[in-house]
Amino acid sequence: MTVLSFGPWRADIRADGHVTLIDRAGTVVRLRYERDDLGRISLREVHIVGVEGEPLSGRCWRRIPFTALERHLMGGHEATGGPTKCPTLIAPEGRLTEDFFKAMADVYLWVTAAGRHPAPVIAEMVGVPVRRVHRWIYEARKRGLLPPAMPGRAG
Repeated sequence: MTVLSFGPWRADIRADGHVTLIDRAGTVVRLRYERDDLGRISLREVHIVGVEGEPLSGRCWRRIPFTALERHLMGGHEATGGPTKCPTLIAPEGRLTEDFFKAMADVYLWVTAAGRHPAPVIAEMVGVPVRRVHRWIYEARKRGLLPPAMPGRAG
């Protein structure tokens, strides 16, 4: 079991996908995540036990650190103190190589874990149009360096 802190929340994370969050006020949230064949996670169950006298309202739901927790579970390092600096990427000169696509995929995954849109960030980083980065992302997916796209979600 891993114990981490996300602001006022203490998270007990088990390898089987079960997570228990407890905030300073005493609210307990139990979550169950499942991982698919491509390594992506999906939230499957939520159980909330509120504090006596406080109704379970939208305010309570908004305080739960779903985003930070999911970033951690997907390999981000928001709570663990891991890599905080984006990997570097240099625009290719000439042919696009496997090494370039691997480096671009690393940047893509880091930017996504940081909660940003990867194509504009990568385009600015290497000084190319966003549309060209979209083609690179498409090619990286074809090569198996990035998971298949999910409608409405980056990553």
